[in-house]
Amino acid sequence: SFLKACRDASLTPKGLVLKNPISSTRSKTILLKAQSLLVTSQLSSYKSSFASLSNAYHTLLGQLKSLLSPDHYDTVIHLHKTKSHYIMNKAIHTHSKKFQ
Repeated sequence: SFLKACRDASLTPKGLVLKNPISSTRSKTILLKAQSLLVTSQLSSYKSSFASLSNAYHTLLGQLKSLLSPDHYDTVIHLHKTKSHYIMNKAIHTHSKKFQ
């Protein structure tokens, strides 16, 4: 993901950059560490959100499977995967442009 790439390259996304009110070496060091911790915190938050959403997704899939005929279920899953791949590819393209 974009945040992982930022973390690995020791970069801070624009939205997580902190402003330095004092221009000293010590304050700059503190801000860089705080920004790094913000990136790590966001990654952790996204990871827990993803786990929660994944569980909800699988629960809904089970309910959908029990409500629909196999043909309709397969059609819905196919449409969902197609749209999902399109959105994912669009996000990857946007993030790669931001990271350059």
